Amino acid sequence: VVRGRGALQDRLVALHLCSPSHWAAEEKIGNDFRAVHAPIPGVEKMNRAAPQIVQAMIEKGPYVRFVWGFATDERLNHHPEAPDGMDPDLWRGRSFSLERPENPFSLRVERQVIWGLPELDAFLFVIRVSFLPGHQIRARADWRQKLRDALVSMSPESRIYKGLDGSFDAVVAWLDDGAKV
Repeated sequence: VVRGRGALQDRLVALHLCSPSHWAAEEKIGNDFRAVHAPIPGVEKMNRAAPQIVQAMIEKGPYVRFVWGFATDERLNHHPEAPDGMDPDLWRGRSFSLERPENPFSLRVERQVIWGLPELDAFLFVIRVSFLPGHQIRARADWRQKLRDALVSMSPESRIYKGLDGSFDAVVAWLDDGAKV
C-alpha cells in the first residue's frame, strides 16, 4: 500500500511479500516511489514524473501491467539473500545452462495490478507470479522471435538487472537454435 499525501506522502506504508523477485521487502518499506524503483536501469525518466504517476495510480485505474525476468527454477521465493546452508548461486535461480537443453530457463512473469483508493489517498499494488517454460517459447516461432528481439534491444545494464550478464549470448544462441528445430 502506498500513501499519496500527508505525513506519509508517496511512501510504501504496508507490505506483505511472499514471492520476492530478487529484492527484499525490508529494503523497500518506508521508501518513496523513486527509491523503490531506483535499481531499475533506465528508470530516471519515469522517476522524474513520480509525483504525477503516484497521483494517477491513486485517482485512476485500475492499471494492469506485466513484467518478466529469467529463472532457472520455478521457486517463488527469490529473496536476494540465500538461506543458511544454501548455495547463493543456486538460490538466485538464474544459472542458465545448456546441460539442461530441454528447458534451460523459464520466464518468470508478474501480472501487476494497481487499484486506486482515492478515499484513502492511497493505492494497492498486487503481483501474481507465473512461469512460462523456455521450451514452450522456443517451440513457437513468433514467441521465440519476440523474446529474441526484446533481449537484443536491452542495454548492458538491463541484461545485468535481468540476471543475464553471464548467460546472454547462450540464451540468444539457444533461441536461435530453436529456429532450426
